Amino acid sequence: MLRNRPSELSAPTTTVKPVRLELAEPVDHGTYVRLSWSSNESTLHYAVIVAGVDLPRKTHYVESGTAYRVDVEPGRRYCFVVQAAESVRSYESESKGIRGARCVR
Repeated sequence: MLRNRPSELSAPTTTVKPVRLELAEPVDHGTYVRLSWSSNESTLHYAVIVAGVDLPRKTHYVESGTAYRVDVEPGRRYCFVVQAAESVRSYESESKGIRGARCVR
């Protein structure tokens, strides 16, 4: 009769790596802003949240891209956040602004 050693009965140990989502500094071109971001996870789907002073928030679905061009009004302050999702979890970048905008979450 064969017997299993205790180490053979143990479940394998898995390590879950934390997901990193980093929004680069927005690049202001006057009438549009170029946004780019990176993540250590390749299976995420993205959305960009745009908040302009005295304007309603807008959500732009980007799917799997890691760059996006947002049309803006010249002179108006804006804040940007990138949200990412996978099958069961979601993530959010730090807020970044242009033209002196104070971005809070």
